[in-house]
Amino acid sequence: MTDKLRLRLPKLDARLQAVANRVPKCALAADIGADHGRLACWLLGQGICQRMIISDISPDSLNKARRLLARHGLHNRADFVVADGLAAVTKRVDTVVIAGIGGETMVEILAGHHRIGDARLVLSAQTETDRVRRALAEYGYRLDCEDVVSAAGRFYTVITAERGTARYTDKQVAIGPTLRSTESASVLDYLLWRVCVLSAGRDEQKKQQLQWLSEEIERAKANESTDL
Repeated sequence: MTDKLRLRLPKLDARLQAVANRVPKCALAADIGADHGRLACWLLGQGICQRMIISDISPDSLNKARRLLARHGLHNRADFVVADGLAAVTKRVDTVVIAGIGGETMVEILAGHHRIGDARLVLSAQTETDRVRRALAEYGYRLDCEDVVSAAGRFYTVITAERGTARYTDKQVAIGPTLRSTESASVLDYLLWRVCVLSAGRDEQKKQQLQWLSEEIERAKANESTDL
């Protein structure tokens, strides 16, 4: 791909860029729930992935992705699949990306993890990230790292997970055992935002999480590095 064409690749927001940064160079990756296809277009255009499976449950969304990649001359390096979750993966993949959906839906999709072998996971849920962490441990994954990102006035995390056995405490599941700062946000900023979100609730579970967050905020303030 020429430098001129690379310059025309779609610009990614801070969140999608953080997701892209965690995808290693590989022969084949799958973008599940790809929607508009900007992430897949960027990964192929930058030569991070040689080929990609681009899937979405919506034919209309997949057509958007197909048109975008065609404009950049990348459509011949992609398999476009209308499918529900990991049913799109019918061959060995190196990396699976799932981003921009709710945590509950993500957990349901990951229940089909037997389809993807030892593929690396790069995940960014809209909500209920704690449920995703717990499910990953139950499905036989180890959390490698979790990048904190700020985009469009909200905070998100990008989880990288690999096959492996790991045990996490309730506190680690609720907050994240491997949080790391990025250019767009620090761990401390993320923790303070979580406090604001949870403070509106009054149930006992949220009170416990607020206590844990307060402990981690003090630890983050005391450390030169804001990574946990």
